[in-house]
Amino acid sequence: SESPSTLKSQPSTEQRLRHLFAYNDEPHQFTTPEVDALIDAIDHLKSLDPAVGSGAFPMGILHKLVFILTKLDPKNNRWREVQVERANRETEAVFKIGDRKDRESRLIDINNVFEQNSSDYGRKLYLIENCIYGVDIQPIAVQIAKMRFFISLIVDQRVDPAADNLGVRPLPNLETKFVAANTLIGLKRPGQQLLRNREIDAKEAELRRVRERHFMARTLPAKRKCRDQDAQLRAEIAELLKTDGWDNATARNLADWDPYDQNASADFFDPEWMFGLCDGFDVAIANPPYVRQEAIKVMKPLLQAQRYDGIVDLFVYFYEASVRLLRSGGVLSFISSNKYYRAGYGEKLRVFLAREMTLHQLLDFGDAPVFDAIAYASVLIGSKGAPRNDAVVGAHTWQPE
Repeated sequence: SESPSTLKSQPSTEQRLRHLFAYNDEPHQFTTPEVDALIDAIDHLKSLDPAVGSGAFPMGILHKLVFILTKLDPKNNRWREVQVERANRETEAVFKIGDRKDRESRLIDINNVFEQNSSDYGRKLYLIENCIYGVDIQPIAVQIAKMRFFISLIVDQRVDPAADNLGVRPLPNLETKFVAANTLIGLKRPGQQLLRNREIDAKEAELRRVRERHFMARTLPAKRKCRDQDAQLRAEIAELLKTDGWDNATARNLADWDPYDQNASADFFDPEWMFGLCDGFDVAIANPPYVRQEAIKVMKPLLQAQRYDGIVDLFVYFYEASVRLLRSGGVLSFISSNKYYRAGYGEKLRVFLAREMTLHQLLDFGDAPVFDAIAYASVLIGSKGAPRNDAVVGAHTWQPE
């Protein structure tokens, strides 16, 4: 057995993780079972930018995860196995009833992704499909974010002059990964439901499968078929919801939301309906819009009815909404104005964060010119869950070198 001094000299899990995340060429410090666990955790990660803008933060997450996967699994063997396992698992139901084509085509496609393109292409494609989500109230912002992800995939495709279309794969369809919606307004759900209509669950599962097929649909007829099925299922679910205690207006709102209308923006956001996610996000990362309260007079009555009264700038609402969208233990990382530290309108937010989150780091940039739009920027990092009595917050003011 190892001596106490040897054990003491070994790096801790946190130190090894920090080493893994650091941009260096050194090998990782994890065992094979630990590598498998880390890759599985990455595969199940759900991250959200609730004010996605041009997509800078989701793109940063994509690049960091690709870097980590490259260090953990340089030949993509385990990442490829994970995608095959997912395809088998998700097509199990249809396979049992005799529809083998869906599974076979997905397995062939996974093989082509890894065999015919660079290693990073396979990493990026399945991270985008399963892990990264964004919302913005402006449709043009969502289109720009999607364009960045398209370009990121294109640069890692290999060209084969002998193949059809030079071997270049069609781009994935990102309409149900980045959506135009009002993140701050949730659905008006009915009161506690002890028994939920199982037919609704079945229809929602079918809707998720339709959107999974749409993500990789390659031809216009295939896309149109998925979109027609999507619209039909939304309408059927809306009718079922009416009989399950939902009011007509909310049910109709759900049915009318069309993720494929690139010029429309929903006046609500619901991760279950829009992304098929029911358990909350693991990460919420954003630079929430800094809009003075005078400029949101039209929206304010609705926001105040849900959350705060009085004079509140727009970014404050994003903190509260994003914490509620996280799963227990999920991490929030925001860069925003620091005005809520002392301003009267920030009192309720300060109380909310202290009660609902364990703060890990608070970085104040003072008057350093981090953003043109924000005179006094700060970064807050915390996890969802009431803090322990011995929790310590690392708070400091940034000083330029």
